[in-house]
Amino acid sequence: MLKTEDDEVKLVSALGLDYSNLRDLLASQKWQEADRETAILMLRGAKREEKGWLNRESIEGFPYEDLHTIDQLWVKYSNGHFGFSVQKRIYENVKEHSEDESEVWPTFRYMVNWLKKGEKFQYSDLNFSEKAPEAHLPVVALFVGFLGTEIESESFEKQCAVMAGLGGVVFEAIGSRLLNCNIQY
Repeated sequence: MLKTEDDEVKLVSALGLDYSNLRDLLASQKWQEADRETAILMLRGAKREEKGWLNRESIEGFPYEDLHTIDQLWVKYSNGHFGFSVQKRIYENVKEHSEDESEVWPTFRYMVNWLKKGEKFQYSDLNFSEKAPEAHLPVVALFVGFLGTEIESESFEKQCAVMAGLGGVVFEAIGSRLLNCNIQY
């Protein structure tokens, strides 16, 4: 069930993370800043700030309460257009209708506009607006995140391109964790 404007998302964190800035960014529809804040929070929560990216183990250990809080904030402030549970629903649909397991991740990425045919994923290709395809955001948390407020586009894009190959593994872990936590949209 979609939350209404009157429903308040409880900012619950088993990790002691403060989700108020993420909530404020999403409420203001500052999608790119919210995407980066999501990555920062997830990296901090997974204790992977120095690595700058998430892996299967860090996602599998990420508390249900925190994934649920992040997801519900994205779902609420995008009116059900963005969020991990929205991504999970689309991913599972692709997986269910795919004959070739190796095509699931590329097909999903293409559907949510994280992949251009024949081209590498570039951070600058993302659409940080409400007109983006369903499930397009958040994306940075799935691949890589950088701490700090100033992010150089060129190095960020290079890092995203390098990490995009791990995206399927990390996304599978997030989907599995959401399933185990029974987070659904």
